[in-house]
Amino acid sequence: MARRPPRPLIVTGGINEWINRVNHKQDALSKLQLSKDMREALINWANAEFARSIVRLDAVVFSEADLPDIGETSPAGSGLSGAGSPVAETIAALDVARQAGLEGSSAKLSPQLLQRLHSPPPGDPGVFRKGPAATPRFGKPPPPGSLFSIVEALCQWTQADSFLELHPVEQSAIVLLRLIEIQPFESANNRTARVAASFFLMRAGLPPLIVEPGLERTYEAALDEAVRLNTRPMVELVAEATEGTLTNLIRQATAK
Repeated sequence: MARRPPRPLIVTGGINEWINRVNHKQDALSKLQLSKDMREALINWANAEFARSIVRLDAVVFSEADLPDIGETSPAGSGLSGAGSPVAETIAALDVARQAGLEGSSAKLSPQLLQRLHSPPPGDPGVFRKGPAATPRFGKPPPPGSLFSIVEALCQWTQADSFLELHPVEQSAIVLLRLIEIQPFESANNRTARVAASFFLMRAGLPPLIVEPGLERTYEAALDEAVRLNTRPMVELVAEATEGTLTNLIRQATAK
């Protein structure tokens, strides 16, 4: 079966400004002398805030009542109360992405890793949908019979030189939009897409994609623009969110 090529991408205008801002914040954070306990505390905070951002963006899937179940999280995902809850699964999936990203630029997205991001341990890997997509966003998603080959083609494309030359923020935004378009699973596709997008940030030493309060409408508008093949708003949204998260991490790490 012929593999479907990636969607055409339109990213216009200068991008050096936000790249410089993100790089500057990342460099400032990396220069801090952080203890092991502080590093773990920052990871715990990022886990919780990522879960909260999922709650805000996917209110139909998650309940605010799940949030107290976050408890004292750990980099390995242990210590979560309410194990098996959507929030606990979200944090576990993010930890899978974080651990995979520790290999740095050699870390690769694969169909198998995507399935683990969708359904993290100790559960079985997620199964690609066998029927029509429940909540398509960008027209008609591909049929189930072609899903694996399309996901595989996407994963291979993320290993191409043309993709690797992009800034991690661009990589994250593009993968996010492509997975939302494909809708590879029966449910929770938006969550899995944001976890996968976070993988490309975290393997570059950046924090996961946390859409802070106040950015929800900007996020939705960026999705609407992507329908018209304009990915720049989503790239800018990911850049703004990443810069904001880095600022918060620096503030916490330097607080007296």
